[in-house]
Amino acid sequence: MMVTNLLLLGFDTQLYLQDKKFHGYRSVHLAPTMFDVHNPRGLELIMHFLLSKLPTVEPAEVWESIQLAFPCLDANLSKTFRNNTAEAIKHLLGPNKHSVSIKSVLLEPKGERLIHLIVQVSSAVMSSLLEERESRTNTRHANMLHVKPNCQHPHPSAIVALKLLIQHERSRFQQTCTETLVLQKEQHKMGNRLADTYRTLCAATPNPVSSQSLNSSSSSLNDSH
Repeated sequence: MMVTNLLLLGFDTQLYLQDKKFHGYRSVHLAPTMFDVHNPRGLELIMHFLLSKLPTVEPAEVWESIQLAFPCLDANLSKTFRNNTAEAIKHLLGPNKHSVSIKSVLLEPKGERLIHLIVQVSSAVMSSLLEERESRTNTRHANMLHVKPNCQHPHPSAIVALKLLIQHERSRFQQTCTETLVLQKEQHKMGNRLADTYRTLCAATPNPVSSQSLNSSSSSLNDSH
């Protein structure tokens, strides 16, 4: 699930390596077994990617510290990066979403606990992105109908417009269903015609084996006479 989530979010080490300052992460390769061994570079790259996908990272000063510490070129920057990343993850997951010390998991970048944490964080990032997209969509639709989001008393014209839109979509759906049924019937008729043609051809065409056997029999009779 870790690899799947990261790929769905668009994780690609090559995007980082295009910048020379990230060349220290050339050894990072996304794989289910990448944290079977101590892999601090893999941890840093993945966590930075996940947090950078969020619409906003809270607290804001924590994200600023993470940005300043990455890429982690020495032990002090690495420590700053992990400490602030732990704070950002705590804020993202909430107080009741982690049963182990996030900071302790980040200090030992390998094993099942780290993989589980990455799955949790990547899932939370995807949820945040979906919520943001849904919010933008609702706002856009509300603006089109001149209705404020969460409005308890929408304008009557907005209700009429929404009803017309629903009727239009229902009509399109019904038309599509009708066209599909007609197409299926035509395909069924064509299949029957092809089957009839095939049977007619088979009946009209003599069996080559039978014709050869008859010719051989006739030659044998002539020879006997």
